[in-house]
Amino acid sequence: MNFLETPLPVAEHKTSRGIVKFRLAELSDIDRLSLEFLGSDSEPDDAPPPTEEYLDLTRRFFKHLINSGSVAIIGELVGELDGELDSEIVAMAYVDLLERQKPKSRIKVDKPTGIIERVRSVIEREGVGQALLYNAEALIIRAGLVASEIGVKATNERARRMYEKAGYQVVLNGHIELLPDFEGYSIFRYEPPSQVMFKSLVS
Repeated sequence: MNFLETPLPVAEHKTSRGIVKFRLAELSDIDRLSLEFLGSDSEPDDAPPPTEEYLDLTRRFFKHLINSGSVAIIGELVGELDGELDSEIVAMAYVDLLERQKPKSRIKVDKPTGIIERVRSVIEREGVGQALLYNAEALIIRAGLVASEIGVKATNERARRMYEKAGYQVVLNGHIELLPDFEGYSIFRYEPPSQVMFKSLVS
């Protein structure tokens, strides 16, 4: 059995809204993502809502990430609606297992490292983000890698505290990393005011 077929270590997490169930995402799940997962972190709070064209582009990019080797984890809130089983995606993260192993990687690491990115949860302060992070780290270990990297906006103190509590340390400040252009658009993995954090996953 390949490591992607193995159940995630945190399969379920109880919240005030119900049980969140975690699994690896399929391409069809991207079409179900709400605005919370498609909007940009770099936009100010008073920015106008994104256009449908932008949202469609983002969905295509997320599918491109999965097709290019990234693994996406989703958390679903499952319940009944009008007597039928229904589910809502309430958490998501991507794990890039390949980039830091490439000779031309923008960040040079001294040990095999996986990147956890685009971590988001619409249920806050109930441990969903921590469960998502734990599952992402487990995938990195199962892939034979021994360290984890994650980026956070310097202004996002709550997220940074969560990562620090999980054992991450800030290594780079204000780092800029561009991904290859997608459909003519520049895509940033990291842009100021970002901080890049690392954690060793093995003793």
